[in-house]
Amino acid sequence: NGGQAIVDLSGAKGQQFSVQWYNPRTGGDLIDGTPGTVNGGPENVSLGSPPNTRGEDWVVLLKKH
Repeated sequence: NGGQAIVDLSGAKGQQFSVQWYNPRTGGDLIDGTPGTVNGGPENVSLGSPPNTRGEDWVVLLKKH
């Protein structure tokens, strides 16, 4: 049904990750997320929602800085 993606980054305390989205239905370039970066810490972290067509399939890529 779509919605926000939440991830547990408690094992990555103090590390920063970029957030990008990929549309597996159409391919193409990665799209920067909102938020564009997240930090590991003691709590679950919201990766935001896909950039558009939220009810469809999306892949989120976290890349450690």
